[in-house]
This record gives sequence, C-alpha cells and structure tokens, in this order.
Amino acid sequence: MNTLQVCAIVNCIGPNTDIQRHANPLMAQLLKKGWIAPDTHGLGLRVTPALQVIDTHQNPVEGLWYVGPLLKAALWEATAVPELRLHAQHLAQNLLHLP
Repeated sequence: MNTLQVCAIVNCIGPNTDIQRHANPLMAQLLKKGWIAPDTHGLGLRVTPALQVIDTHQNPVEGLWYVGPLLKAALWEATAVPELRLHAQHLAQNLLHLP
C-alpha cells in the first residue's frame, strides 16, 4: 500500500444532496418524521412546481417550501446565485397568491 502525504484535501464532488445521508440535524428530523421525501435519484427533495415540499406520502406539506441546492432533482440548475434568485422570486410570487 502506498502512502501519500499531503497538506490539504479538496472535496470537488459538490454538496451532499442525498437527504437520506445528510448530516444536518434538521434534515434528519424532517426525514424521520416523514415531512420531506427524497427524489428518486437521491439528488434532493421532492417539491411541487410551486416549490412546496412533498412528504413521504406524496402530499404537499402545509406551510413548508424550499429554495436551494436540493432542488437539483426538479430544476437541475439550483446552486448558482442567478438560478437561486429566480427560484426565490418564483416562490415569493406563489406565496403572494396564497389565501
């Protein structure tokens, strides 16, 4: 076995979007309670076209929306500021029209 001595290691695989393996305690709790569901490819969350989070029973969760990199499964481009700004604007427009 070869040993390589290095000063640093750079993770270039991008953010962890598999919510079933996410280290964030909030995400783990939401998943455990069934309030969020992973997409079929492990790229993020299931959401409606209005960005409302979908639970494990495939129902929209009342009062819970998401904007961020975990939209990769639904929208693919969800990590750069220009795309996030558009997603946030889309969500804001949807929220303005709620009863």
